[in-house]
Amino acid sequence: MSDKIPVSVLIMTKNEEMNIRKCLESVKWADEIVMVDSASTDRTLEIAGEYTDRIYRYTWDKKWPKKIWSLEKPGFRNDWILMIDADERATEEFREEIAPVVSGEDSGCAGFIVRYHYWFLGRYIKYSDPVRKLILFRKSKARFESYDISGADAIEDLEVGHEHPVIDGKVGRVKAPILHEDTRPLYYYFDRHNRYSTWEAYLIHKGKYKEEEAAVKPGISGGWLNMRRLMKYVFLHLPLKPLVYFVYSYIFRLGLLDGYAGFMYNLCKVFYVFQIDIKLNELKLREKKSKYFPT
Repeated sequence: MSDKIPVSVLIMTKNEEMNIRKCLESVKWADEIVMVDSASTDRTLEIAGEYTDRIYRYTWDKKWPKKIWSLEKPGFRNDWILMIDADERATEEFREEIAPVVSGEDSGCAGFIVRYHYWFLGRYIKYSDPVRKLILFRKSKARFESYDISGADAIEDLEVGHEHPVIDGKVGRVKAPILHEDTRPLYYYFDRHNRYSTWEAYLIHKGKYKEEEAAVKPGISGGWLNMRRLMKYVFLHLPLKPLVYFVYSYIFRLGLLDGYAGFMYNLCKVFYVFQIDIKLNELKLREKKSKYFPT
């Protein structure tokens, strides 16, 4: 009798040899593991081959963002999908909590939000602005937001952004955490922030978060993601956003209790907010310049 849990784990990778084994070990109880790789040049594929033969190659064609392609193209044996990154680990408590739901117990939910314990500078960040993502959902009830990013020359190499799954149904919460433990140097942390801040600045500049194109509208009604987007929309219109974020996360969310790691973590998040701001200003200046001095 198989002890596998009927869930398909989706992992998207690119040069993750330092992280991928621990990730795969943490989800080997899953009935299926599907990996979508972006031309890794290290040992990522070799290691992944020890755990699954469902490995797909992805190439950014400036039309299909990686998240959307990964959900639509490979095909899955199970309706329940767990989308996890290579630098993340599923805990035993997480497995035990989701097992009844994906095995057929009717929770009334089509998706679940998961809290993350973030490893940073030698310790887990227990306070500050919490990291939560909607990563467990029924494929039959989910799709990713899709944005038209044509003309975004600055993000041509951005394979995956912050597209969110849109769930047709009730969304619940999983109490047990996912561990985020990137073992690579901080260079990769800042590199990811650099790419994501470019993506965020472009979407803000083009008004994607408030147009009909955005599947998740800012609002009080509709669910957690709608409320989160409303908070972001309000935040975007505040003055001194980096300072506001630091006071909120480090003081009001008690990030100071995480010691030196908490202080540095919040400074990095503040700089991320600053990156979005200054890149947004650059886009506005470029647009103004092209208006008055067309090429």
